[in-house]
Amino acid sequence: MTVDTVGLFGTEMSRFSLPDGSSGVLRRAPNGELSIKFDRYMRVVPLQNVTSARIARVETVGQRAVVVVEIAERNCAYKYEVLSIEGGDVLDWRIGNCMDRPRVQKSLDGRALTFDFPLYNQISRVTYADKRMLSATLPVPPGVDVRVKPFADESLQAPPPMAGDGAAIGGRYIPLPPQRDDSTRTGKGGSSPEASSESERKSRRKAAPAPRPAPTTPKSSAALPPASPAWTFSGEEIKPTPIDLR
Repeated sequence: MTVDTVGLFGTEMSRFSLPDGSSGVLRRAPNGELSIKFDRYMRVVPLQNVTSARIARVETVGQRAVVVVEIAERNCAYKYEVLSIEGGDVLDWRIGNCMDRPRVQKSLDGRALTFDFPLYNQISRVTYADKRMLSATLPVPPGVDVRVKPFADESLQAPPPMAGDGAAIGGRYIPLPPQRDDSTRTGKGGSSPEASSESERKSRRKAAPAPRPAPTTPKSSAALPPASPAWTFSGEEIKPTPIDLR
């Protein structure tokens, strides 16, 4: 039987709860090393080469708990240890650009978590879903200013807008609803169907052949969208480090 010397002599920095009712503890050992202990399994996961750490977010994504740990390495102010946990199964990723906190947001269906980092005039987005982590580069959404410092606050959200800066409220982008296609309308110099005279409309109706009835398709073969489409995303995959707590 091994003795938990970190538990006896170390310093508890913060504690977080998991969906199964158990808890985890971020601790610093007397020699300065940092680790996370999962009480249910009495297992310690060391945070390698880390000078400081804090629990930034704990989310339930799909069937798993996702713990986001903000860490600092030597000569690197901001990195993020992302732990995806289900029972004794843990997947571990380390992401970040060393300079910025990301804006983190959970999808409306609760099945994905996005990390948006500023990247010059683009967004570097890391997406976690379905036990996978993918990285992609995206255009900057309207209303988001990548030059803002800090890009995100300690809760990994967009900082409140400055006074008079109403364009970037919360820094969040809500896409507009689908717009009607007006490409069939004529320009200013042309005539439109509304400008036709009554006699012209009558003559067109007389000249036009009667429309053919549309072919019927049996309901059994009609193409319908899936009731619950799979959550799909693309990009370059970041491989995790698997950890078995059992």
